[in-house]
Amino acid sequence: MTNDKLKTNKGGRPSVFKEEYIEETRKLATLGVNEEDIAWFFHVHPNTFKNWKKKHLQLLAALKKGKADRNVSLMKAMFENATKRHNASVQIFLAKNWLGMTDRQELLHTGDEKKPVRLVLEDYKNNNNNNANSKS
Repeated sequence: MTNDKLKTNKGGRPSVFKEEYIEETRKLATLGVNEEDIAWFFHVHPNTFKNWKKKHLQLLAALKKGKADRNVSLMKAMFENATKRHNASVQIFLAKNWLGMTDRQELLHTGDEKKPVRLVLEDYKNNNNNNANSKS
């Protein structure tokens, strides 16, 4: 075998990658299909799909575009749900995630400043069950 043949033949099976997989990958990613399931959709192992992403940059770009399109579509739907349908749960979720709002609990200490504060946090449900059991 000549040196030229050694350089071109890396061994292993020939790739089953097809150009149409690029657009199909974008569509599947837009629907929220994860990368492992996309690989199995093309009848290849997830490691093969990972290698394809390295070798075929258009495939990687299509995957990223599909995920971005899915996220934009989801954000639009959530925003519409919060603003037009006045869904309080979605409004709270968006306020926390987009505006950085949080649920806060404040603790006011009004005791002797020289004495340490002792906080005891207990599970309310378990505490009430224990109190009920100890009374009987």
